[in-house]
Amino acid sequence: MVTKKTMIRVALVATAAMAVCGPAAAEGGWDSTITARPSYGSRTWVDKNVDSTNAYVKLYVCNQRGAVAIFRNRQWPVPDVTVKDTTWSCDNGIYYGDTAAGDYHFTLKKTSNGGVLDANVQVRY
Repeated sequence: MVTKKTMIRVALVATAAMAVCGPAAAEGGWDSTITARPSYGSRTWVDKNVDSTNAYVKLYVCNQRGAVAIFRNRQWPVPDVTVKDTTWSCDNGIYYGDTAAGDYHFTLKKTSNGGVLDANVQVRY
């Protein structure tokens, strides 16, 4: 027989387990460093869209600002889909939302002085 006291204990244990586990994490991600000129294309990542996390690309500890475009890849000869086309300043994430499943990459479009960008990269999806 399940008593009210037992049900309260089960509820408390479940609540404690949820607190230890924390919120759902992003589906995946990677970290890297780059030294790149405008037109640099990043590696591709696969977002299976099994969560509802807002994906982002973050360029940080970098030496300048610039412009970046994030693309969802499509089969050649069909052009890739532009998901986000924006400027950024160092340490700000470029959020591009909870997107459709697919393969993604970003391209460095320009840098503030036209030169080489040195940056750490963090991608979460």
